[in-house]
Amino acid sequence: MTKIKFQCDECGFYWEVNTDKAAPQNCVVCNSGRVHRSSLHKRFAKKSRPKIRRSFSIR
Repeated sequence: MTKIKFQCDECGFYWEVNTDKAAPQNCVVCNSGRVHRSSLHKRFAKKSRPKIRRSFSIR
């Protein structure tokens, strides 16, 4: 069971909700309706180093 992080735009509070439950409509602290899914739950891949061709000689 995974959890999704939500953030309130009014007070900045973060909280987690299980994926089997519905998305919250209001903040649990300030009861504001300005709630969005946080990007902190996402994993971003690291950029790999560029591949350099070594098949030719550099002068």
